[in-house]
Amino acid sequence: MLEPKKYLHAMLDLRFSFLILVVLGVFIISACDKNDDPDPDPDPIASFQFAIDEADFLKVNFSNFSLNATSYSWDFGDGNSSTEESPSHTYAEGGTYTVVLTATNSTTSHDISKEITVVDPNQAVKGLTGETSKTWKLLRDFADPEYPLSVGPASRSEIWWAYGREDPIGARPCLMEEEYIFHVDGKYEYNSNGSVFADYGIWSGDVAGQCVDETDPSQMVGANGDDLSAWGSGMFTFDYDASAATLTVNGLGAHIALPKVATNDEVGSPQSAVTYQVISLETDGPVDKLVLETTLATAGGYWQFVLVSYDNPADEPDLPGAPPTAAFTEVIEGSTVSFVNTSVNGTSYSWDFGDGNSSTEENPVHTYANDGNYTVVLSATNEFGTTDATANIVISTNSVFNAQTFHGGSSKTWKLNPAANALAVGPGKGSGEWFATTADDITGRACTFDDTYTFSSDGVFTYATNGDLWAEAYMGIDPPGCVNESDLSADAAAWGSGTHAFTLTEASGDLPAYITVTGTGAFIALPKAYNGGEYAAGPPTADGSVTYEVLSYVNDGTNEILVLTVDISEGETGGAFWTYTLVAE
Repeated sequence: MLEPKKYLHAMLDLRFSFLILVVLGVFIISACDKNDDPDPDPDPIASFQFAIDEADFLKVNFSNFSLNATSYSWDFGDGNSSTEESPSHTYAEGGTYTVVLTATNSTTSHDISKEITVVDPNQAVKGLTGETSKTWKLLRDFADPEYPLSVGPASRSEIWWAYGREDPIGARPCLMEEEYIFHVDGKYEYNSNGSVFADYGIWSGDVAGQCVDETDPSQMVGANGDDLSAWGSGMFTFDYDASAATLTVNGLGAHIALPKVATNDEVGSPQSAVTYQVISLETDGPVDKLVLETTLATAGGYWQFVLVSYDNPADEPDLPGAPPTAAFTEVIEGSTVSFVNTSVNGTSYSWDFGDGNSSTEENPVHTYANDGNYTVVLSATNEFGTTDATANIVISTNSVFNAQTFHGGSSKTWKLNPAANALAVGPGKGSGEWFATTADDITGRACTFDDTYTFSSDGVFTYATNGDLWAEAYMGIDPPGCVNESDLSADAAAWGSGTHAFTLTEASGDLPAYITVTGTGAFIALPKAYNGGEYAAGPPTADGSVTYEVLSYVNDGTNEILVLTVDISEGETGGAFWTYTLVAE
């Protein structure tokens, strides 16, 4: 039994412990009650998403994901607002707008803002069409460094021909007045304003080089008798793919600028569609500019067209008065040539027959005294100026090309003729319409004119660069120029000096003579050209061969001139030829 004093102490300790437990329990209960009691008014959190309506690009649908809010206020950034929870709003026009959502409760408010860009999905095409339609015409601004029409090689190393450079802008007035109209509903309208330009080699020779009446069926006839009436004015459709940068005009005869230019080549009759690469479309400022291109697969080149559209049509410059377009054809019978003047807008004419004789007749007949290659020049004049047309006339009544004249019974060396047009390329045999070397190239490309091609009676062909040669991008040299033969890469080395083989097929009946060179890298005059194409890069075909047609051979008693051509069109179907003029040493 505890003593009274010890018993009292024990009871006091027990009571104290119990008191502590009670106080601690009250504290714990109080703490739990405070943490578990939710705040009746937490701060709002504004949040939303939006989506452009699929049926109307100006309509935006908003989805409200705000928390702890009891009311909402929307500012759509265009002066309009709403108090709906998840509204839809239609803007008056495209643009970028700052949308603000304010979420509110009894305690406070919270804002969130987002930028919304409303874009017309057809805005890209409206650069081409305007809001309803837009009219484009070929560039005629002399201050602009670009040409309305130009053609050149894919390497862009030069321009073969450009309208406004070789021919004055006013020389083909009907072409410059044509309108190419694109409508926002997908329609494409070609309006010639009454007449179209009859392109050389495409239209019949009677009207080629002239502006002809598109409503006269007799004037809308191709060189081969094709009906070209579909190339007249008409309504078509178009497809513009801004992401792919392509513009296609659809419908038989639909075209822009030049009818003969198709998607990948030139054609002689209307096509069902033409696709153009959109190089640039500029719509800033008072004059819009559209640059289009197509490819020339057979010639390894491109066509480019530069079109403009004026915000104010009165700003379009006037066309200058056009000088005449000089042109002629000829009929050769032995040593006598009958010239047919096909010039346009000429009032007087002057002929230089290339042998020291001349004439002022419109359609003269001239007889040459000796065999030879004669450069005939026709000058046509009117009040606005004078233009020239040039053609090479070959008189070879007494000249015979055979093995003996080619290699001399032993061996003979040939070089490029040191005169203009020694190298030429165009749509026909002997044509230099796309490109031809000039008299300046004799020194500017001296490394080409000093190359030698030696043919021996035993069938051996030897090519010598004599140290340097003309090299271009396909040889790995860009920009093109004269380089030492030793600088050629391994892929191009076979085009350097070398010994090969050749065969000669003499003319028979109506069949011309042919020269074939065989061996890796064997060529005459131009390495890149072969039957059916051009090299885009080396190396040349192993043990390959190239066959050249002999267009003419003339021995005038002083010089022997040999003209060769090679068909570079795909499949050798015609339409693209390189022509070379050689002279015997």
